[in-house]
Amino acid sequence: MITRIKDELKNSFEAFASGRITKTEYLKFKSKTDAVLEDSGKKLSKLETKLQDLLREEAESYNGLHVTKDMLKIDALSKELVELLIDKIIVSQDKQIEILWKITPKLRVIN
Repeated sequence: MITRIKDELKNSFEAFASGRITKTEYLKFKSKTDAVLEDSGKKLSKLETKLQDLLREEAESYNGLHVTKDMLKIDALSKELVELLIDKIIVSQDKQIEILWKITPKLRVIN
């Protein structure tokens, strides 16, 4: 969009330089496009900042490995895996289950 607007502004200047439009028409068009470009630039800057913040949050919140389900190939949780990975399993009175892991890095499973 920004490139298109800049191209239109260039074409408008060329039209003014060749006498197809008046100086007033060119300045009016330039004023409008400058305002649009400034607004678009501000919006783009805000979006870039927001994206960087989200990427930073993602990086800070995740320190583990990316693993696909196919890489796991685990059909059942064996006693050895339980002893290796699980520190504690807590079952509350309302039957909510919480698993406390021995490992600290997070494991993200990607479909």
